[in-house]
Amino acid sequence: FATNPLEDGTFSIVGFESAVIEDGILTIPASYVYDEADYAITVVDRYAFSYNEIDADIFNNITSLIVADGVKEIGEYAFMELPALTEVTFEGDVVIGEGAFSGCSLLEKVVFKGSADVKKEAFKNCSALGRIDAVSGKTYNVDRTALRDTKWYKDYTVDFVTLGTTLIEYKGMDAEETIPLNVTAIGDSAFEGNTTLKKVVFTKYVESLGDRAFYNCSALKEVVFSNFGDLKFIGSDVFTGTPYYNDFSGEFFAIGNYLIKYRGKDVSYVVIPNTITSIAPDCFKGCYKYNEQDGYSFVISSIFVPASVTELGEDCFVLARFSEDESYSPRIYAYAGSPAAETLEKAGYLVTPMQYKTADLDQDGKITDDVRITAALPTVKYLLE
Repeated sequence: FATNPLEDGTFSIVGFESAVIEDGILTIPASYVYDEADYAITVVDRYAFSYNEIDADIFNNITSLIVADGVKEIGEYAFMELPALTEVTFEGDVVIGEGAFSGCSLLEKVVFKGSADVKKEAFKNCSALGRIDAVSGKTYNVDRTALRDTKWYKDYTVDFVTLGTTLIEYKGMDAEETIPLNVTAIGDSAFEGNTTLKKVVFTKYVESLGDRAFYNCSALKEVVFSNFGDLKFIGSDVFTGTPYYNDFSGEFFAIGNYLIKYRGKDVSYVVIPNTITSIAPDCFKGCYKYNEQDGYSFVISSIFVPASVTELGEDCFVLARFSEDESYSPRIYAYAGSPAAETLEKAGYLVTPMQYKTADLDQDGKITDDVRITAALPTVKYLLE
């Protein structure tokens, strides 16, 4: 294999000099030895095995693919248009990139032995794919466009399309629905754009709501959560564009202890309530004003994160993103040594210890002196020039 080193010390496969195929089976190993060096493989790079005429003799002999446990990511279009591929097995947890197996027209069976995060159009134009084996209790976050061209999807005759215990798409048109008892996760965009659903009831078994799960459900006014529910993850913009969200008048749009979206206006110093334990991805995204004459204007200058917060979603404090490498977020205050402060440092923020004398900074009703907190400033790539 031709490989490239990754930042974590492992390697990605970017191509091959020769491919070892035994009885039609190509195995992507989690490691291999070459020239007395041991290579740990965690990624198959984009286009690495996509069909080309130069290597046609090799591709025409691949009927089965095994991805070893330890290979964590399949890049975009990595196995596109393999002409003879009929079966794929993923031995461990894996992320499957956009279009990774698109155009594999003879592919009939996919086996997941671990969890999977399947991006859009991953199996586009795989019309023969009629069997997908999943493991009970594993998480499958599947973009609803990933399997739409498959026989497996087209043969689904019920409103709730599920893979394992994940609801990946709702096909129904009812005004009121209760999530089935066997569903523990709502996938990305599962209900997005639905115009008839007015009320949805979640059972106590639902633990996860994916990105944009109910985005732009224009009739959705009522959402009922079980008092016994235990939501462990909520993605970005889950209810954005619904009456349920639009009619909310408070500053912090939250479900239980999970802060989903900040909706305050003209507040320069935001203090997150100490009832919050988790903050969803993109929570503060869009908190800015913009016009062509003056450009961007950011009212929020700082955000205080209480010690109760133990989980921060990706880019949760980013107000605006201008490109993949350029965004803006304000100064963040968190308790030194807290999970929030540690997460901020890992995310690339410049963390500076500080010491404040203040009244009731932790909002517990008592005066607190000499409270050590951390000022987290974005790294240079997050700052406006």
